[in-house]
Amino acid sequence: MSGCSLADGRVLAGLLAAAAECETDPAALEAQLNAILQLGSLAEPDMVARLRALDVEKLPPGLGDYVEDILEDAEEGRGRGPSA
Repeated sequence: MSGCSLADGRVLAGLLAAAAECETDPAALEAQLNAILQLGSLAEPDMVARLRALDVEKLPPGLGDYVEDILEDAEEGRGRGPSA
C-alpha cells in the first residue's frame, strides 16, 4: 500500500468498512476485509470500528477472524498511521 497517502488510505479503509458492514456476498466481504488488513497502519481506528456491528458468530468460517484481527489492530493503535 506504499502508493496510498495516509489520507487516501484512511478514506479507503472507511469505505471498505462501511461496505463490509452491510455486505451479503461472502466472497466480496472477504475481499473487503482483506483489503482493510492490507491497508494496515493507514486504517483509521474510528473508521474500522464500525465492523463491531458485524456478528462474527454468523459470518462464514474464517471471516470472523478477519474482523477480530482488524478490530484488535485498531485497539492496539496499529491503525493510527505513521505519525502516531
